Amino acid sequence: MSNHMTLIPGGHFIMGTSPEQRRRLADTHGVNPDLFQIQPCREVYLPPFLIDRFPVTHREYRVFIEATAHCPPLPWLDRGYPPWLDDCPATGMDFADACAFAIWAGKRLPSEAEWEMAARGTDGRLWPWGNNWEPSGCKMDNAGDRPLPAHPAPIGTHPRDCSVYGVMDMAGNVCEWVDGFPRTDFAMTKGGSFVNSQAFNFICANRNAQPVKNGHLGYIGFRCAKDVDEATAKDRSTAQPVNGREAPRVSASSPDEPIDVIAPMACPSPVPSTYRSRPIQLKPIRHADPTWKAYGPNVVNYAPPDSSVPMIGRVASCGVGLHIPYLPGDQFKIFFENFWTWTGQWETDGNTAVFSSDSTQADFQLANHHHEIEASIRVRGELDFVDIDYELKNVGSMERPTHEMCFQAHGAPNFRDHDGVRTFVATDQGFKPMVQARHNIDERQWLQEYAPLDKEPAKTAHGPVITGPLLATVSRDGQWVISPTSLSGHPVRLFYNREYSCLHCNPESRLKPGEQCRLRQRVYFLQGTLSDLAERWESDQSASE
Repeated sequence: MSNHMTLIPGGHFIMGTSPEQRRRLADTHGVNPDLFQIQPCREVYLPPFLIDRFPVTHREYRVFIEATAHCPPLPWLDRGYPPWLDDCPATGMDFADACAFAIWAGKRLPSEAEWEMAARGTDGRLWPWGNNWEPSGCKMDNAGDRPLPAHPAPIGTHPRDCSVYGVMDMAGNVCEWVDGFPRTDFAMTKGGSFVNSQAFNFICANRNAQPVKNGHLGYIGFRCAKDVDEATAKDRSTAQPVNGREAPRVSASSPDEPIDVIAPMACPSPVPSTYRSRPIQLKPIRHADPTWKAYGPNVVNYAPPDSSVPMIGRVASCGVGLHIPYLPGDQFKIFFENFWTWTGQWETDGNTAVFSSDSTQADFQLANHHHEIEASIRVRGELDFVDIDYELKNVGSMERPTHEMCFQAHGAPNFRDHDGVRTFVATDQGFKPMVQARHNIDERQWLQEYAPLDKEPAKTAHGPVITGPLLATVSRDGQWVISPTSLSGHPVRLFYNREYSCLHCNPESRLKPGEQCRLRQRVYFLQGTLSDLAERWESDQSASE
């Protein structure tokens, strides 16, 4: 299918969402209106421009890789080029990769305003086809209780996902990098994707800020745009697709094939018969780039679709991978963020990770030289939980925050929740899904820090108030619950990040110079319900006091 460029005529259009649209979306879909503090409704003027009719495909991106020797996406690096995805949107590239392709093609990335105008036209409609949600209108997560599919659909397979200009696949399939976010370390993405299932994530005004190095996420793609002069725009005033550069088709079986190929693999479902049959195992996390130069720090978040495929490269001492015997298709990771994101590097002199011979215990010696914090951390795998014990010391001259643990389920197709509908938090009205809880939303749709009960909760207009301390994700089949929590007796900080399906539930701890403390956390992997989790945590908390 040809990826011609389409002319978008210059003029005014309605960008963002109005208060009335946000109220209607919240009422219709049973979510907190705070969720739709996306962009205020306003009129914007744009000069005419050209935009790709479809997202850039794997086939097109492969031509770029072979022509320029640019770094291939991570899935290609350790699993080979996927020929069955030839006509699907290319994913696995970060913001810089997308910009490099656009420059090579003689184009650029669209701005957020250009992308939104191409998607919704001039009348402020919510979705490309109009103001009424159509569940079959675009490629979305419709797998029900089965594992989340690993790939988008071929371009153009959802004809209703078409704007008034004939631009396709802007509501769903993959969200897309756009240019113009005012921070150098973040870039904006627009649209929904095949990992989303809720209508509000597919509106044309939807926006999320992503770290520019988030190239490992398999649901972010891009399309290109191009300036056009007024005279050319006037000649093409019918706004019909116009010819643009089209990447030549490349056969996956060409004799000089530079990249190995393998077949796609299905994700196994949970196996209840093996629940609590043997301890959870701990696995080293390896950096997927043996040169440690090409892919940036977030590369350690990447998880191959098949857990039997080992990560290549050096062991990272900033975290540990978890193998749950009764969840064979799911990969989970624990990162010690104060020793990962803050150091500016993945390895620091003196940092070590030692694993026991049976892979049920790992001991870490870590130092954050920038924040002057030292840590001894022991991780132990039990039958249906993992314990993490910390000894932390401030060796500097200033008071410092000591600890942040990130529990990631991005590599767990049976648990991933990019909508916040299966991730629940304890509130003053019982467990509530994240989309209903009272909290502030920024461009990345993060959860604020949980305020302990002796503090004043955040004041917003709607929704139950988060009380904590439990934060948990329910599996897609509704039979399992995963939850990181604190057993230290301290107040906790709750944090949910949709892009990684990651949960943070951490003791609040700050140390003065020379002080040290001990903290304890537990991550549950339970067969049961949220009520079972609450009962289990209360029992364990009492036993640990």
